[in-house]
Amino acid sequence: MSTLHIVFLVIGFIYSLMIILACISQYSGKKVTLLNNTLMLIGGVILFVSLLIFLIKPVGIIVPLIISLVLIHVAAILNGLHMYKKLNISHHLIRLCISVLIVVLYLLG
Repeated sequence: MSTLHIVFLVIGFIYSLMIILACISQYSGKKVTLLNNTLMLIGGVILFVSLLIFLIKPVGIIVPLIISLVLIHVAAILNGLHMYKKLNISHHLIRLCISVLIVVLYLLG
């Protein structure tokens, strides 16, 4: 396993765990809708499981990787619109940068 793949796994696991923990805490917070929170949780879990699969056996995970990141982004946009009635562009740009970094590290590793 290459150094880039190790960095990919570390960043990916941290990002997925942060998303999963945030979603779990939101179920009691009721700031976002159940559907949006569940959508983001599914994205975080798909990302986490994809990384586990890759860790156990380095196989192609680009499809679940992209699907999970898209689900997370869609849910984040829906949550922002629900809570604040607008998009926080800087928040979504940071998420986009993290997602692009994860995909690039996977592809280059």
